Parts: sequence; structure tokens; C-alpha cells
Amino acid sequence: MHVYVDESGNLGFSETSTKFFIIAYIECESPTQLQTEMTRTLRVLHRKKSYHCSNNELKFALMNQECRQYTLQKINVCDLSVNVVVVEKNRIPNKLRGDLARLNILLVTRNILHSIQPQLIEHKKVNITFDRNLSKWKIEEFNNYVRETTKGLLTEKGTNLSPDRMSLFHVNSISDPGLQAADAIAGAYFQKYEHKNDFYVNLIKDKVRLFVYPRDKISDP
Repeated sequence: MHVYVDESGNLGFSETSTKFFIIAYIECESPTQLQTEMTRTLRVLHRKKSYHCSNNELKFALMNQECRQYTLQKINVCDLSVNVVVVEKNRIPNKLRGDLARLNILLVTRNILHSIQPQLIEHKKVNITFDRNLSKWKIEEFNNYVRETTKGLLTEKGTNLSPDRMSLFHVNSISDPGLQAADAIAGAYFQKYEHKNDFYVNLIKDKVRLFVYPRDKISDP
């Protein structure tokens, strides 16, 4: 199974920061169809001159409504499932606001790892690809946390994590159409919660497998 993870919004807490932080991740057995559709989408939007040719990857924030709608419709025809975590930032306690790296790790990994547990328990291979936005040593810290947390979750289920069962990748989204699709999903939900515009999420609602909107304070286990 392949998992592509991206976010929308930011983890800042100033007056100009976003009110919401969105984590979106796509799950698919094979990435071929998704990668093909996203690559074709970029070419089509360039050819129609509705998306500037200097933009050499699909970025939801840079698109007009026509491009956003077209991209989401192409994602919708792919064999995949969509998972979304909506974080209302005023529910994040002060002690975590001072450690944005730790907060990012908690928010991004907690729900994803619970989601992929069944595949790992069944000894399936899982590849998780993140948009690279961390330094080299932060990536190492992030990966170590993911692996240790996964080991703990699987131990509770009576199994273990073999080294070859889960692979973690941090790449630039320009090189991975799957990440560009995850960016579009995150952007659609950001529009809904930050800007009260649900037009885009309605285009992909039938693909949503997991939706999480924590109503309690975010905690650090």
C-alpha cells in the first residue's frame, strides 16, 4: 500500500496565522493510476493556459477555481481512499505551541499510524511519502518517532514491526504526483474550514474513508 501525506494551513499562533491545520493523506494499492492522472492533469492545464506554465507542479494554492475543480475530479476517478484530519488550533495546549516540531510529529503521525495498522498487522508492505519540509536531522527524529510509535501500537496487537514492512520517504512534491494530489485534498478541506467554502470537498466526498475532527484538547501522550 502507498500513502501520500500533505498539509494545508500552518502551525503558527500569531494573529495572522490560520485558524485550522489540515492533514490529508491518500491511500492506494498502486500509485500508477494516480501518478498518471496527475501528470496528465498538469499537461492539460498548461495546454489550456488556465495554469501558468511556470508552475511545474500542481499546487492547489496557486490554482483558480477551474483548475482546482478539474484536478479534484481527476483524483475522484482514481482507485484510492482519502483520509483527513482537521485540527482547530485553539484546541492545542500552550505547552505544545512552543514546540512546533513535536506538535507536527504528533498531529501528522498519530492518525495515520492508527489508520494503517490493519495492513501492518497483515504483514503488508506500506510505503509512506511525506512532502519534504524538515531538515535532515528533523527527518531522522520524525522517522524514529514514527517507527517507535508503530512498534508500540503493533506490540499492543500482539505482533511486531519487521524492518522491511514500512518505508518512509521525504521528497520534494515537484517530483511526486501523489503528493500533489494530497496537497489538493488538503487544500479543499482548508477552503471548507478556513474559508467556509465546501464546494471543493463535495467533489471528493465519496472518496473519504476516514475523517477526524478532534473536539477535545490535543494531548501529548
